[in-house]
Amino acid sequence: MFDHGVMKKVSRKVADPGTLPYAREDPVVVDKLRSFPRLFVQLQEQRHEADYNIKDAWTLSQSRKEMLAALRAFVTWQEIRAEKIAQDYRVSLLIRPRD
Repeated sequence: MFDHGVMKKVSRKVADPGTLPYAREDPVVVDKLRSFPRLFVQLQEQRHEADYNIKDAWTLSQSRKEMLAALRAFVTWQEIRAEKIAQDYRVSLLIRPRD
């Protein structure tokens, strides 16, 4: 069901304050919501790097950095998952946008 290309595109849009201003929403929730898709995109890009760049080995510190980013993403999602804007984001990950 999930298409990582769509997920990345939607995540970049949600993370960009100029694209979706989220007027009249709790700014703390909005900040947390924006941080989640930024982490998703970062982690997806780093996973691709780790999977497909065979000339560079990852160091332990690089691996730990990405594991901590993943942990931050999980913690952030737990904090906001019941919020309407978080639910809207989650649903948008399943919808192929019309370009």
